Amino acid sequence: MLTLNSFDYHLPEELIAQYPARERRLSRLLVLDRRRRTIEHKNFTDFINYLNAEDALALNNTYVIPARLNAARKSTGAKLEVFITRKTAPYKYQVLIKPSKRAKEGDVIVLKNSGLEARVIKDDSPMKLIEFEKSANIEMKLEEEGAVPLPPYIKRQPDEADRSRYQTVFAKHKGAVAAPTAGLHFDTPYLKEIERKGTAICYLTLHVSYGTFKPITREELDKGRLHSEWYKIPEETALYLNKTASSGGRVIAVGTTVSRALESAVFNSRVHPVESDTDIFIYPPYKFKFTDALLTNFHLPRSSLLMLVSAFVSSEKSMSIQEGHSFLMKAYEEAVSRKYRFYSYGDAMLII
Repeated sequence: MLTLNSFDYHLPEELIAQYPARERRLSRLLVLDRRRRTIEHKNFTDFINYLNAEDALALNNTYVIPARLNAARKSTGAKLEVFITRKTAPYKYQVLIKPSKRAKEGDVIVLKNSGLEARVIKDDSPMKLIEFEKSANIEMKLEEEGAVPLPPYIKRQPDEADRSRYQTVFAKHKGAVAAPTAGLHFDTPYLKEIERKGTAICYLTLHVSYGTFKPITREELDKGRLHSEWYKIPEETALYLNKTASSGGRVIAVGTTVSRALESAVFNSRVHPVESDTDIFIYPPYKFKFTDALLTNFHLPRSSLLMLVSAFVSSEKSMSIQEGHSFLMKAYEEAVSRKYRFYSYGDAMLII
């Protein structure tokens, strides 16, 4: 039986990538074949060799907003850091504020550069709801004001290069506060190469939330539900993916966010167009209904993302849950021993 401790592993700190690869496609690629039970060590440029003309590649086109804002409490001038976690309505945002005790309900905060003001209208510490003054081009002002929300394990301040590199080349719909990192490996010429091979490329949107970085608690495991994330599967994407599945092609999810969206929207073996929130928690013994292959980065110990990947590996019919999980952790051990780069700016794993 798998427990929280089953999802622990040792990772030397120096393997946590602090910067992206020199070019997007210059990452390494670990290929885990579930049926053959083999582990291969490739480069990301080899990814195209694992695609067929009948396949469809599903990508998350969410856009990471510059969610970190420097601010101050208007009444005292005390410095604050505001981290936007979600837009809830025009001018209203769910945020984390540090130090939390300096911003109570009714307090007004002022952004450092633009002077924009916002009032704390609800305090459910640590989460707070703020409402900005009605201002023209507020989205543009927040874009200019904010810093890239690099994950907590990247121990440096964001620089100008992060504005493009912590964003996929196909990012379109604003709302994420963390990147769909498996998509970071693609550049535009490589996507065109994939299309020339005949593999279809489809897009959906899931706004990755700050909860993606949180270790799983015993309570969440007992409840079987996770933090909620907004997602949308357009009708044309659902139609094409269903056509691919029914004609014998594979649906290849680029990232755990894509597989989370697809598995949330599947009913009677078909994906349905939808715009909603999902709090689905995918962990063993979950059996995937609509994802045939998964491209993903390496994930934090005891995280929901690592649990999702474990469930995907053990979805192979010839494997038990324990065998699938052991196979995945063996791959992680090899990745550590071969000094792969881990997490958001790290290398990739393809599970087929």
